[in-house]
Amino acid sequence: MKLVRIFRIFVILATTIYIVWFFFPYLSQHLTNVLYQDIESALGQYNGFGAVLPVHQPLYYGTWFGLWLIASVALIFLQNWARYLFLWLYALDVVLLLFSGFTVQGPVENSLTQLIAVLDGAILAMAYFSPLAEYFKQPVKFKE
Repeated sequence: MKLVRIFRIFVILATTIYIVWFFFPYLSQHLTNVLYQDIESALGQYNGFGAVLPVHQPLYYGTWFGLWLIASVALIFLQNWARYLFLWLYALDVVLLLFSGFTVQGPVENSLTQLIAVLDGAILAMAYFSPLAEYFKQPVKFKE
């Protein structure tokens, strides 16, 4: 079905952008000019300022990254539990952002964040409020 293919494309695109966004701080050192790096390093010291949660701990952000990847890959195969995990992660992320302190992002990172949010919204809408939702309730088999 065409709707399944569109859904999978959205999931793969969102996951790819999320992976690029996740590793962007490591890549940006090589992609930005000297002026931008000076500004980024000056402002970057405030990233996470006032955070109640340990947002800069590898176990914290690594767990989120891993769970998001698991949910995304399972969504491609239309696993019913994956849409619940994806929704739970998205809702929890919105709530936990209130306790994550200040976020300092450059324009490219901010654009990637916005793209991810739009695609995630489309993925959730398709998984719950479109005819595609019925595919999640059927026995597990690879559908095209």
